[in-house]
Amino acid sequence: MWYWVKNPDGTETDYDVPALTKATKEGKVSLDWSARRAPDGRRMTVKEVLILHQKYQDDEAITAATRQQEPHRQPQIACTSLLPPREMCSDTAQPQPADGCSRSPSQTQRTGGIPAAIEKLQLNRTQRAIILAGIAVFVLMGVFPPWTCRPFRVAAYAEPCGYRFIASSPSGDGVKIDTSRLFIQWAVTIAATGFGVLLVTNRRQHQ
Repeated sequence: MWYWVKNPDGTETDYDVPALTKATKEGKVSLDWSARRAPDGRRMTVKEVLILHQKYQDDEAITAATRQQEPHRQPQIACTSLLPPREMCSDTAQPQPADGCSRSPSQTQRTGGIPAAIEKLQLNRTQRAIILAGIAVFVLMGVFPPWTCRPFRVAAYAEPCGYRFIASSPSGDGVKIDTSRLFIQWAVTIAATGFGVLLVTNRRQHQ
C-alpha cells in the first residue's frame, strides 16, 4: 500500500508503509502531516495511516492464530432424544447408536423380556406398573383357570367346580376348563389395564 505524504513546502513524497514508519521514527516525517492513499485518494494524517496499518496487522495475526487452532477442535453434537428424562444424553462426535445417544452399560443390556419391551413404549412409571400388574393377573388366570364338572354324567348340565391349578384338575366326572369364563376374565383384565393406562395419561396431560 502506497501513500503520498504532503511536505511542508507543498510537494508530495510517496512512501510505502514500512518506509513511512522508518521516516517517522527518524523525524523526517511528522505524524501531523497529511497523507493521500494511492488507490482511492483518501486523505488522512500520517498518524492515522500508521494506526490503521497496525490494526490491520493485528487482525491478520489473530485470524492466523485462529486458523491454526481450528484443526485441533472437535465438533460438538447436541443430542436430544424423545426418551424419558433419565435417558437424555449429550455426546461428542463419536460413533453412536441410531438415535445419536450414548448408552450406559446398564441401559445397553436392556434388550430382552417384557419389562424392556414395555420401557421402549416411553411410558411413565405408573403406566408401566399398571401394564405389568395386568400381565401378572392375566398369567395367573391362565395358571389357575375356572373348571366345570358334570355331576351324574348329565351332558346338558355343567356346574362350576372352582379354580384349581391347571395341572391339577378337580376330581369328578366330566371335568374340564371353563374356557368361556376364562376368556371373559381375560377380556375384562385387558380392558381394565388399557383403561387404567389411558386414565393415567389423561391426568398427566391435564396437569
